Amino acid sequence: MKRRADYSLKALRLLTVITMMFAAGCASPEIDESTEPTSNTADGVHNMDGTPESNGGPGDPGTGDIEPPISGEPTDSSGDREPVVPPPMDENDPVREDGDDTRDEDTPNQECQLEGTAAVKILAQVSWPGSLAMEPGEGTFEIWFKSEINDDGEVIIASGHVCEVDVPDFHTKPLAGGDTHGTVIPADAWLSGPRTALSLRLSGRAPGSILTVDPTAMFLGTELSEPMGSWPTSSSNMRAIDHDNDGYPGVTSYAAMGAGYSNPRIAAFNPSLRANRIFLGMRNIIGFEGMLTSCGRAEGTANLSLDQRSFGCLTPEGDECNPSQTALLDGNMPQFQVEEASFTLQTLSDDTDCAAIRRALP
Repeated sequence: MKRRADYSLKALRLLTVITMMFAAGCASPEIDESTEPTSNTADGVHNMDGTPESNGGPGDPGTGDIEPPISGEPTDSSGDREPVVPPPMDENDPVREDGDDTRDEDTPNQECQLEGTAAVKILAQVSWPGSLAMEPGEGTFEIWFKSEINDDGEVIIASGHVCEVDVPDFHTKPLAGGDTHGTVIPADAWLSGPRTALSLRLSGRAPGSILTVDPTAMFLGTELSEPMGSWPTSSSNMRAIDHDNDGYPGVTSYAAMGAGYSNPRIAAFNPSLRANRIFLGMRNIIGFEGMLTSCGRAEGTANLSLDQRSFGCLTPEGDECNPSQTALLDGNMPQFQVEEASFTLQTLSDDTDCAAIRRALP
């Protein structure tokens, strides 16, 4: 029994010694994190215990934890997000004054220059009162204008001429035949007429600036000593000018032809006496107030008046109307009253003709 007890006591002492040695070998001394040795491996920088070294980013310093990257953002090998680099900027792209680049077509700080050929379209809703032979009516009046703009940075002048005009149809009373009439003014007549100079003013030189044109008179087939004066109540008080050089007073317009149209009557009691060509004197007074929607385009309201008189006419047989026939025709022409009007101005290439202007602003 004594020998067995001695063996048990020796075993217990040996176990105690082994336990103390194991504990002494596994104990970790305090480590100064600022001088902790590291080992470089192919996988990156690690601590001696095999854990990844912290890069000083977000998270607890010295723990070796790395904040996971935000989903969808590129990261470098250390886990930090890569800076976003904008695409290279073209040298012709506009630059705002604050230095930030932009690829918008126009910017609030961009300096706009209105230069070169411009198309202008005026769209007007008009009405006219009835007369002895004519029904009252309403319709749409359209004007296309071609101009050359000279912009020296201070004064802006648009000089040009009308390309084309669409005149609404009108109708006569049953007493005068109950017919439908249309007026056609050839484009060549406008081209041979005088040019009109419009003075443009801008409140600024960037999109959003206000564009203003003072009311300006445009004549064809006539002129007045006071261009903005009262319009005569009869053509007998006006001067006719043969702007289209066809040998007749004023400019020659034509009665619309085709199904539903008739030549206007020139005799109260003879329905067979009609005219197919009418010699006109016209004045259009136009003014604009709108806004630059871009450096090459402006839109807004138009101030517009439309005046016309007849200096005479021709019958389909080629006979020239006598004074009483001319007076009847002149006294029953539509006198347009503009209810509202708008304008659009668009700069175009320098080789633009009137046909291209009509296509650009349909």
